[in-house]
Amino acid sequence: MFPPATCHRLAERGHDAVRVRDRGVDARPDPEVAAVAVAEGRAIATENVKDFAGGRGLVLVCVLESRLPSRGMEIARPGSRHESLAILVSYLVAAVAEARDLDATSLGSTTFKDPGWERGFEPDACFYLRDAATVRGLERIDPRVDPPPEIVFEVDITRSSIDKLALYAQFGVAEVWRHDGEAATILVLDVERHGG
Repeated sequence: MFPPATCHRLAERGHDAVRVRDRGVDARPDPEVAAVAVAEGRAIATENVKDFAGGRGLVLVCVLESRLPSRGMEIARPGSRHESLAILVSYLVAAVAEARDLDATSLGSTTFKDPGWERGFEPDACFYLRDAATVRGLERIDPRVDPPPEIVFEVDITRSSIDKLALYAQFGVAEVWRHDGEAATILVLDVERHGG
């Protein structure tokens, strides 16, 4: 549970943040809390991803401190903040996929390179959902025949990934999740169809 001051701090920064208690649903079951959030067009910031991940139309903002919600495993914090963010997002995708009974495969920081491209790309993490079974177990991804990941995650603490967006769209990546060390952004790309 977040300290009560968290909501106040978010409001000070210009966010329309309210506590569950202020909405009168603090002692209600999670599905009722989710229904209020959906009805009011709000996101839920929670450490309890598994409890809320099955909700339809619900936007979750997951805050992972020191435990993986779906399994209760301790997370060793690597020395690099960059790596920590990539690992946490991988855990988040895995927890949501598990809660929603989705097939998901992470290919980590796989290098994507087509001989016809001027340059390739290597995201900090990438995830397949729709095509998870297709790419699972492949030694390498061939952009000429293999599908693109649905989600690419980039940590932009030391460098920006903006210059990679056109290449991601060309390959058919649907979403690029970026984190600059302070805030996350999800970009939905206007993609060219893979192979075309």
